[in-house]
Amino acid sequence: MSAYLIIHHPYRTLTHVQQLIGLSDTETALAWTIINDTYASDLPLLYPPHIIALTAIYMAYFTPMRARSLNKPTAQPSSAKLVEWFAQSGVDMEAIVMVTQEIISLYAVWKDYKVKEVKQLLEAHVFGRGVENGNGRTQ
Repeated sequence: MSAYLIIHHPYRTLTHVQQLIGLSDTETALAWTIINDTYASDLPLLYPPHIIALTAIYMAYFTPMRARSLNKPTAQPSSAKLVEWFAQSGVDMEAIVMVTQEIISLYAVWKDYKVKEVKQLLEAHVFGRGVENGNGRTQ
C-alpha cells in the first residue's frame, strides 16, 4: 500500500502569535514542548495546527504547568492582553478546551506509565513468557 500523509505543523502559528502578543521565550519554549507532546497522540490528525498552537500558548500561560519552567520570564504580556487577544481573534474556544483536555489526559497517562511493567506484559502476551510478580518470581 502506498500513501502519503501530510500534517501541517503548529510551530509557524506559535511563532507568529509570539510576535503579535509578545510572549516571552519561556512561554514560547513551554508551548513548543507542549506541541511536541501532542505528536504522541492523534491530536495533529483531529485538529487544525492553529488550534493546537493556540492551545499550547493557552496552557503555557494559564495552567499550573508553568511551574515546570525553571526560568522566570523577563518580559511577559499581561494576562489581560492575552485574554483580550483570544477574545478578539474569534478562535473556537470550545476546540481549545477540547484539545486542552486531551493534552491533560495524555499527561495523566504518562504519569502512570511504567516502561518495565509494559515490557513485561508485552513479553508475557506476545512471546508467551511469564510475568514477574513483586517477589521476583515468574508467574
